[in-house]
Amino acid sequence: MHLAVLLSVMSLLSFSAFAQTPAEEQTGAEISYDDFGIPEQTVKVIEPVEGEKVKEVKTFPSCNDSGLITKVRQELSIDSAEVKEESISERRLRILALKNTENFTPIEVASFRPEENYELANILITAKVNEGLTNEDFCICVSDNPILNRRIFLLLQEDGDNFKVSIVNYRPGKVTSFNYKK
Repeated sequence: MHLAVLLSVMSLLSFSAFAQTPAEEQTGAEISYDDFGIPEQTVKVIEPVEGEKVKEVKTFPSCNDSGLITKVRQELSIDSAEVKEESISERRLRILALKNTENFTPIEVASFRPEENYELANILITAKVNEGLTNEDFCICVSDNPILNRRIFLLLQEDGDNFKVSIVNYRPGKVTSFNYKK
């Protein structure tokens, strides 16, 4: 009986001595243990090797870029001219939306929720899955439309030297896209 107690005390002492000594792992990260034996790990920052590709931060045009807004209004006018049959209320909503496309506000892609616009959410998810893109590959702008509940969304995505701009929610079920030069 005394031997069992002595062995358990010795194992506790050796455990506490082990818990306080730092150890080196093969990865080079230093590991130390707290009083309860839980590892506390410090991760070292590794600088990229010269010649290695570093992911660059994409620079999108401002949501209130005058050239972008001019091109958006131009595309919406062309899209509006294509509509032949619609209700009077839909026509009025479309005309009011076109008149109120002067100001756009950026939205963080990570904070965008599908409830805001399911069509835009579908475009984002499809591009992320099929093309392997991340949130950093997109920029979302939303119209500051004080008159209508329906907000127009612009989805900007790099396309070579240009940007692919998709106009979402101007006409239900129709996404208008165009290329915008930097």
